[in-house]
Amino acid sequence: MNRKEKFLEEMRHFMEDATGMDWKTIQVAKNQSVLDGLVAKVEDGATPVMYVNDLYERVTAGMPFESACTELLHRYFNINLPKLKIEALLKDWENAVTVDLVAIKGNQEYLKDKAFTEYLDMAKIYRIQLPGNTLPDARASVVVTEALLQAMGTSLENLDAIAMRNSIQHEPLRIDSMQSILHTMIRENMAEDMAEEIIQELKLENDMYILSNASKVNGAIAMLYPHALDAVCKVMDTEELYVLPASRHEVICVRAKDMEPEQLLSMVKEINATQVAPEDRLTDQVYAYNAEEGLTLATDEPIMTIIM
Repeated sequence: MNRKEKFLEEMRHFMEDATGMDWKTIQVAKNQSVLDGLVAKVEDGATPVMYVNDLYERVTAGMPFESACTELLHRYFNINLPKLKIEALLKDWENAVTVDLVAIKGNQEYLKDKAFTEYLDMAKIYRIQLPGNTLPDARASVVVTEALLQAMGTSLENLDAIAMRNSIQHEPLRIDSMQSILHTMIRENMAEDMAEEIIQELKLENDMYILSNASKVNGAIAMLYPHALDAVCKVMDTEELYVLPASRHEVICVRAKDMEPEQLLSMVKEINATQVAPEDRLTDQVYAYNAEEGLTLATDEPIMTIIM
């Protein structure tokens, strides 16, 4: 199965989870080209083809996969809203909404109709878990749009507060040292005697910590949990950190005194370009944190913001 086939299959599973209907992938010859799409299996056959070629191209270019799923679902909403139980979505949204982080750069078009809160060069977006969804990866969820926010009858500020509360409650903060992660990997993949010998030879120091949420899925938002970075400072015995967005799932924290931010910025850019899947990237940026100033930009690297 190639990358596009995997994308189509995961899209199909998402639409089945989201709508409670069976879906199939199809190819349609149109305008001297072949388009890929999804179509719901219904008795009367009267259902439109949901073309996904543009979404595949945007995911390949860096759009989060979950965002592409949500956009496809919203397209389906616009055509088939009476068939979907939107009332069920809104009935218990206060217990089902959570918050996620995406980069503004590369997502400006996607964010145009979304309810979001801008934070430095990132945007906090809000997801309502679909009824019955127990998946931690948030695939079966709907991102709150401006129109949906109006239907919910609440303000953006209240939505943000509730979503943060739910995220903290359901996906609490997780802090791991890079040392402990590597030790665990070594012990899981080697015989006990050999593993302990290698660990002793490496003599890794606790100079990097990984901050995420409990499931380690969409966990970069955890750096905005109240007092989360204060907790990392305490663990690392420092008053100032540099925070590296390793992906949308986690961030790496280092002591500010140990490295220069420009050096870290080069590392982030290289890792994003060569080791992080486009759909998992957050930003090409390094952030600084101390208790007095909070989270700020660590370098003069230009940032992308939303112009309203």
